[in-house]
Amino acid sequence: MFDVYDKVSLEFYIDVHAHSTMMNGFMYGNVFEEEERVQRQAVFPRLLCHNAPDFSLSSTSFNRDLVKAGTGRRFLGGLLDDTSYCYTLEVSFYSYLTAGSTTPVPYTEDSYMKLGRNVARTFLDYYKLNSLIDENKLSSHVT
Repeated sequence: MFDVYDKVSLEFYIDVHAHSTMMNGFMYGNVFEEEERVQRQAVFPRLLCHNAPDFSLSSTSFNRDLVKAGTGRRFLGGLLDDTSYCYTLEVSFYSYLTAGSTTPVPYTEDSYMKLGRNVARTFLDYYKLNSLIDENKLSSHVT
């Protein structure tokens, strides 16, 4: 289907879900045979971990569970080319732990919004890292 549309370029697909049993935010990604693609796909979750104190890289996993075969992440991951990254971002219904703490912090509407802003910051960092955004031009527009 996407082969028909030469002008369509989808770099990221992130399906957002709430999780009822695990804490923090974390991601699921697909498994690939090529080591380079595996490493490239791990970049975004690593950057998000640096930007979001409520994101858990240790809970992030890359899998191809049969039960998840019909999910958007798995379906589009098999359909799109190897320059596209498909993830599921899971975020706890309840709470998160920050580094070094054992006391859960309840999620609020504001903390969910903050995680969303941190995801946006992570896109910015990703594109800076890949030299797709000129940092000098960007800083002249930010006040």
